[in-house]
Amino acid sequence: MASDDDYSVIRVFPDYAESVMWFIIGTVSYRESCISDTLRHDMEAWENHYYEAMGNDLVWRSREDEKYHAAEGRRLAEALSVEVGHALEVEYYDERDRKVRVRSDEPATNERAARAFDRIRAAHLELVVRVTREPEAAFGWFADDPNDEPRQ
Repeated sequence: MASDDDYSVIRVFPDYAESVMWFIIGTVSYRESCISDTLRHDMEAWENHYYEAMGNDLVWRSREDEKYHAAEGRRLAEALSVEVGHALEVEYYDERDRKVRVRSDEPATNERAARAFDRIRAAHLELVVRVTREPEAAFGWFADDPNDEPRQ
């Protein structure tokens, strides 16, 4: 069963970040996620393969590399889903570059990882409630032009 709830979907894809896991509004580090060492190693290898197999023009260097990436992405998404359990879906891109979601039918096999994603979700929801209730708690992005003269 697919969910439209962004608070229950972990996305898996490489994008020059701390890890290949994206949850709610950003990447989740391997350390913070508490996934198994084996899964972490496999995700890092998959990500490294992506950077090596993708040309500067963002085109796969070979069809074999593209097929490997899609198949390994599915395997990793399924492995992550097993670790975090049925409370979360894991999304990846298939060989046709379509978003596909998987969800384990079982409880988490890695309770530390399941709790880590629960903590991340709870912290984000707490921030959303706070910003909604307390407009002064809102935040935003601000930039200064480094060429501007200091104001007196």
